[in-house]
Amino acid sequence: MILLILNFIKLICGDVFMVKDIQRINFIMQPNNINSGYFKCYGENDSFDVQFIGTDDPSKIYFEQQIDGKDQKKYHFSFNNSGPDKITLLIKGKETNNNHMIFYCSESKIDTFGEKESSELLIKPAIADLRKLLNKLTEVVNSSRESITKSKNLGRDFKTSLSVVVLLSFISLLFYTGFNIAQLVLMKRYLLRKKLL
Repeated sequence: MILLILNFIKLICGDVFMVKDIQRINFIMQPNNINSGYFKCYGENDSFDVQFIGTDDPSKIYFEQQIDGKDQKKYHFSFNNSGPDKITLLIKGKETNNNHMIFYCSESKIDTFGEKESSELLIKPAIADLRKLLNKLTEVVNSSRESITKSKNLGRDFKTSLSVVVLLSFISLLFYTGFNIAQLVLMKRYLLRKKLL
């Protein structure tokens, strides 16, 4: 049951290790990173020596701590690096005849405290993205203005076309009425001449 709970915790936050003698974990840190996190013992009788050392240069120690399970507290760590470093995490159990359980949770993020790093890694890309966004918004505004101008021109063209159609219809009606009046007058003369009226 305890292992099931520990596996569930592992899926959510970090890793749980069963250490009999020495546990080695190798990883590579990208340049200008801050690695931080914590360790916690599960057993009250468990104690460990924890070290983050250089894989290629074991004399380079990033962090070193003795972790004791008696107080059941979290042992926090934090260190940074300037270049791409290969790092080994060594977890050594104090008693080698039993399995000991330790919880390890860590995260790595970009070190933005330096002016050069923050400028190169955060500010310049943000400015470039803002420029792209500004260009897109300018394109949208120009496209909207063009659409509004076209809509206004279309409205004017529609009004002009409607005016011309109404005027031509009225003129056609006048010609038709004049033609019919002329036909009536001619028909009346014809009938009077033939003495049918």
